[in-house]
Amino acid sequence: MDTFVIDLAARLLKPAFKNGILSTNDVIRSRERILTNPTTIDFYKKWNLAIYYQLRFGDACKRFDDAVEKVKGQGWGEVVFSGDDVSKKCIDELGFEVHLFSEVYATLMSFWTPGVFLRPLTHRFLRGSVQIINALLDFTQYDPKKNGHEGNGEGSSENGHNLSSSFLSWKDRIEDIAMVSWNLTVLKVSLDNNFIEIISNAVAPENDENCHVFNSSQELNETKSLLTDIIVDTSREIIPLVESYWETIIDRLKSQCCRPLAAVKGVAATYRMTNRPPPTHSSPYVSTILRPLQEFDNEFENRVPIEFRSSYKSNIVGHVSISYCKAVEELIVTVKQTEQALRKRKARRTVAGGMSDGEKVMQQIRLDLDDFRNSVTSLSLEPESFEGIEKIQSLLIS
Repeated sequence: MDTFVIDLAARLLKPAFKNGILSTNDVIRSRERILTNPTTIDFYKKWNLAIYYQLRFGDACKRFDDAVEKVKGQGWGEVVFSGDDVSKKCIDELGFEVHLFSEVYATLMSFWTPGVFLRPLTHRFLRGSVQIINALLDFTQYDPKKNGHEGNGEGSSENGHNLSSSFLSWKDRIEDIAMVSWNLTVLKVSLDNNFIEIISNAVAPENDENCHVFNSSQELNETKSLLTDIIVDTSREIIPLVESYWETIIDRLKSQCCRPLAAVKGVAATYRMTNRPPPTHSSPYVSTILRPLQEFDNEFENRVPIEFRSSYKSNIVGHVSISYCKAVEELIVTVKQTEQALRKRKARRTVAGGMSDGEKVMQQIRLDLDDFRNSVTSLSLEPESFEGIEKIQSLLIS
C-alpha cells in the first residue's frame, strides 16, 4: 500500500533508485520496514481508507441522483452540470451535447484527480467508475410511462438541442432518441480513449518527477492493460443500446415516410370521368413521402453513429420504395381493369389530345415517380440503386 508515509520515504529514495544505487528489491524491503514501523501503524489507525472511499463514492452517487431527478422532471435538455466552466468546456470538446452525460463524465473524472484519488483505492475507484457508468446506461433505458413517471405534458423542443422538455414522452420522439444515442456513442469513444488515459496517468504515470511510486516498465504496461480491459469491457455494453435505439429510429422513419403512400390510390379518382386535362406536375403527396427522413437528416447528419452513417438512409428509402411500388402496382392494375371494362362497353372517354382517363393516370404516375427520384437524390442517394424505383419504371413501360 502506498500512503503518505510510504510516498514520503519513496521521495527520499527515488534519486538513489533512478541512479541505480538502489534496486527494486531494496525499495521493496524499505517499504516493508516502513509498513511495520510503529509510526506507520499508528498512522494507519487514523486513516480508514474504506470509509474515505465510501464518502467519495457517496458524493458521486448524490451528484448522479440529483442530475437524474432533474432530467426526470424537465427532460433531457435540462441543465444539470454542476462543475466549473473550465471542466465543462473540456468535456464539451469531447462532443457531449446532453448535460446529464457531461455531468456523469465529470463525476467519473473527479475520482481520479490528485485531490481525491489514492493509489491503494485504485480497485475501489475503478469499481465505482464502472458502477456509475452502468447506472447511466440503465437510466437511458428507463421508460417513464412503464414506471408510472409523471411528466409535464408533451413538452417542446425549444432548448436548442432538439430535445423535448418532457421526460415522460421522450421515447415517443425520434429526436430525443437520436440525441441520447449520439451521446452514448460519444461516451463510448471518450471512455475508450480519454478516460483510459486519465486513469492510466493517475495509477501508473510515466516520466513524472512528482511520482513517488516505483514501477518497472513491465508493471506499468500490465497495469495499463488491465485498466484498459476493464473500461473497454464496460463501454462495450453501450453498443447494443445504440443499435437498439437506431433500429427504433429507422423503423419509425419508415412508418412516417410510408403514410403518404395511402394517397397513391386516389390518383385514379382524380381523373376518372372528370374530364380534367392531362397532368403537368407531380401530385402534392409525393413531396411529403421522404420529408420526415429529409428533416431528420438535416438535423442529425453529424450525429449518426459511424456504423449506421452509410446505410440507414438507404435502408429507409429501400423500404419506402418497395411500399411505393406495391401501391403503384395496385393502382396500375385497377386502371387497366377499368380501361378494359370501358372498352367492352364502348364507353371510353377521351379529351383534348386523345388521352384516356387511364393514360392520364399513367402520366401522373410518371411525374410522381420523377419527383420521388428527385427526393431520393436530395438525400445523396442514387435512385437507380433501389429495386422499388426500378420496378415502377418497368411497370410504366410495360
